[in-house]
Amino acid sequence: MSVFLDAYPQDFDDFTDSYVLSSPDGDFSLAVDVDSPNGSSGLLFPNLDDAIRALAGQWTISGAIIGIPFDPHTFNVTVQDLSEDDLPFAEIEFPADMQEGIPARPIVRFSGPSGAGSLRIGYSSVNTVYPNDGVSSLPVTTKQHTPDFDLEEGENSVYVSYDLELSQPKLEIGNPSGLSWRGFYSQGAIGRSHFSVGGGDPGIELVLTGPELAQGQLVWSFPTRPGKTYEVQERADIVAGEWQVRETVAGDGARKSFSISPDRTAGFFRVLER
Repeated sequence: MSVFLDAYPQDFDDFTDSYVLSSPDGDFSLAVDVDSPNGSSGLLFPNLDDAIRALAGQWTISGAIIGIPFDPHTFNVTVQDLSEDDLPFAEIEFPADMQEGIPARPIVRFSGPSGAGSLRIGYSSVNTVYPNDGVSSLPVTTKQHTPDFDLEEGENSVYVSYDLELSQPKLEIGNPSGLSWRGFYSQGAIGRSHFSVGGGDPGIELVLTGPELAQGQLVWSFPTRPGKTYEVQERADIVAGEWQVRETVAGDGARKSFSISPDRTAGFFRVLER
């Protein structure tokens, strides 16, 4: 296993981010300067050793937004030993008082053996009141893998469930072959969640548009290639039951979409390229 601790600023046109990550005992810290829009910095550990286990615990983010310092904020990281057969996952807990003014998205990434795939988790949203002045974040529940889920070998697919809670999508992902995920949660802001399969060619990505942007509907979109056919499939359980074809879409190089009524409690979806 390897663990990559990373942090990104929002991709503002003119923005420089400086922050420090510090472990609870002060023995482990990472100071980073990032110039947007394409910069990022982090540390990569090749093995799950004591240095990686030191990532567990409470971390502090401190820095400045456009040169104006803000009070330090904390988040918690849990690091867990995983075998080759486990789906990598991470637990990230944000404090309830974490509000506007966080210039970075804390992300913990667990990569599988020999780079076979990864699960990537991150939470952030764009501040719609002051879109060039920071990030708004909400506390979130723990996300983890479904241990008995088995991806159909060789399929170019993404599996997603949703559960609406206070008009906020609650997402759980399973893919032992490697799934890359970044989730964006918001309140009074624009939020999106992105999903893509690691190792796919091209790797189908589903993008979720929040209910507030789609007249109460959950709208998913995905890229297509000319000459290819795409099946949108669904079922009610992540491990049981037959997949039903929701619709078939002809690819033309543009993004295609389908919508889901939020009056149901759960659903699992995938897009297959034929």
